[in-house]
Amino acid sequence: MATLDISYFHSTGRLVDDIYGKMVAGATEQVEITGISAQSAGAPAGVAFARVYTDTDCRITDFATDPTASLTYGTPLPAGQAIELDCREGEKIAVIELAFV
Repeated sequence: MATLDISYFHSTGRLVDDIYGKMVAGATEQVEITGISAQSAGAPAGVAFARVYTDTDCRITDFATDPTASLTYGTPLPAGQAIELDCREGEKIAVIELAFV
């Protein structure tokens, strides 16, 4: 099963020597990646940014209130890569697998 792993963090100013901030307690999530757009749950309270990792080629959206991933819009994220994205409480991310292209 292909997954999108999401880890949520509080902001600590994101200084160069403390880029990851402090993790929101228990705030991790996995979203199954398929050929159909899938959304995460809403980001927890106190979150400032998320680190998103994938184990398969996919396309992701920015965090938003009701995102939908598509094969032609969003950020391509290759397998084995991670990206950090700003997010706020309640916002979601959407993902779709690129293997079907």
